[in-house]
Amino acid sequence: MHNLQEWQRTEVVARHGVAALIVLRELCNRIDAYLGWDFGAWEETIDVVIEQCFVAAGMADDKIREHLGLKSQRS
Repeated sequence: MHNLQEWQRTEVVARHGVAALIVLRELCNRIDAYLGWDFGAWEETIDVVIEQCFVAAGMADDKIREHLGLKSQRS
C-alpha cells in the first residue's frame, strides 16, 4: 500500500494538476483563435494558478532559492 505523508499531499496534488491546467490554457488559446472568443481574463487566471502549482510541487525551488541568495540544492 502506498501512503503519503501529510506534507507530501500538496506537492502531489499540484504536480498532477498542473498538466490539466496547461491543457485548459491551451484549449482557451485554440478556442479563442478559432471562434474569436476572448479568453484573456481566463488565461491570466489560469497562468496564476499554474505558477502556484509549480511552487507547491517544488518545481520552482531553485528559482526561489536563487532569489533568496541561497545555493541550489542540486549543486
